[in-house]
Amino acid sequence: MTASHSLPAIDLSRCVLRTISQDGAFVVCRGAQPATSREPTSFLVVMPVTEHPRPECLQMLEHEYALRADLDPTWAVRPRALLHHQGRPCLVFGDPGGELV
Repeated sequence: MTASHSLPAIDLSRCVLRTISQDGAFVVCRGAQPATSREPTSFLVVMPVTEHPRPECLQMLEHEYALRADLDPTWAVRPRALLHHQGRPCLVFGDPGGELV
């Protein structure tokens, strides 16, 4: 798995993550940086529900991250980083705001 530093200095362990959606395989959280951070204050994180996800879940995250350059930001939220948090891979996106539907 490749890590990106598109959002440098993002340390998910120091952020507040609030679950906004969950299915059987993935959880989507809205994250907030500490107020003292110079990085974007709000972002989205997609990670497997379980600590030991199936290989297909990991492949899905890696595939979506690999497609980031092909996604047009006028109609898609592009992945900005692929990180690890609490032993799980996490795909980090900018936060366009709004609610998930």
